[in-house]
Amino acid sequence: MDPPSPQRGGVITVRQAQKIKRKREGASISYRLTYGTLKSKTGRRSVDIPPALVELLKRHKLEQKKDRLALCPAYQDNGLVCCLQDGRPIRNDYYAHLFPDAQKEAARKTDSLLADKLT
Repeated sequence: MDPPSPQRGGVITVRQAQKIKRKREGASISYRLTYGTLKSKTGRRSVDIPPALVELLKRHKLEQKKDRLALCPAYQDNGLVCCLQDGRPIRNDYYAHLFPDAQKEAARKTDSLLADKLT
């Protein structure tokens, strides 16, 4: 893959997956987020991103640095791009809650594309 240029934007590489570990203790259940390898080799991928997103991510990184300095020992640095203001991870299922309409629209478009290819 060619290195990114200002005209083309950049590249994001997916290297790990979020996993939820569930532990039952008597009547209560606790959850712990962990990160590990992807389920398959095809899960590890690189995605081209536009220049505007590169700039947005640079600004976001600067804001994260400010949060890290302001919260100092309370900040949990997990090396995440998307996290809560104190550095804690966001559970994957939370995104589905935030974007239910977008999720339905994406599924509808995918179904339409598949139907077109099959006919």
